[in-house]
Amino acid sequence: MPHVRESKYDGLVVNDQPKSQVTESFRTIRTNLNYLGKQNGKAKKIIVSSYLPGEGKTFCSTNIAGLIAKRRQKGFDNRFRFT
Repeated sequence: MPHVRESKYDGLVVNDQPKSQVTESFRTIRTNLNYLGKQNGKAKKIIVSSYLPGEGKTFCSTNIAGLIAKRRQKGFDNRFRFT
């Protein structure tokens, strides 16, 4: 996935820049998740993790959730836990 230093946008990159490389990378992740769900049954949870704070967990999870919700046209629940 291309590195994004800082976003000029307050919203989701997948909505604000639908033809960018970053959005295309998130679409690839969404497609792979859909494929895995079909192979092993429907996935119910996705975990995005990293070792250090500030590495983009919220950025990645909200953009992936935005694409999934846009495709399914349903609401989605973002629950973030910081440990």
